[in-house]
Amino acid sequence: MKRIISIIMALSVLFVFTACDAESPADTTKVFLDSIKTQNGEKFASVYVYGGSAFDDLFSQTDEGILGEVETKALDKMLDFDYTIKKEEINDNTATVTVDMKCYALGETVEDAAQEMYEKVFDEYGSRIFSGEDISEEELNNFLGSILLEKINALDGKTFEKTIQIDLLKEDNKWKVAALDENSEFYEAFGGGIFKALENV
Repeated sequence: MKRIISIIMALSVLFVFTACDAESPADTTKVFLDSIKTQNGEKFASVYVYGGSAFDDLFSQTDEGILGEVETKALDKMLDFDYTIKKEEINDNTATVTVDMKCYALGETVEDAAQEMYEKVFDEYGSRIFSGEDISEEELNNFLGSILLEKINALDGKTFEKTIQIDLLKEDNKWKVAALDENSEFYEAFGGGIFKALENV
């Protein structure tokens, strides 16, 4: 009898530790989102199906000068998002977590900046353009960048709201966020609509 009780107790302990090791899809999604907000590459790699390779892409900066400043300011706004996990749905080794996200409306900001640039560019450069003078790319970038920077700095309040679904896979008893492409709901929400706006500008 004592032998049976010992086995049952051992199995119970094993079950507890196994259950604790396997975080729920909602728990994993929280780690994933928090690792982005805090730029914690180690945490990100532990819960994303492709590890940390996408982390570097997410936070890489490609521009210099004023456009580099715009990138930095825009990324700061992107990282300052709020989220609420609403529910999780599990189907064997796959799961979907529904998340409400609130972000800065960077897409509207880009569209507003582009519109302002179109309105001001002829006032600023019209006479030079019609006289045949070449306007350098650097000068135009500085012109556009200054408008963007001003509008991004003026952003106040997270008015871009989107409900998204994040897919997860179970690997070795551990939930991981499935691959996200650049057209995913997450990126659209994370960027506050900026990626679609850039396509349309």
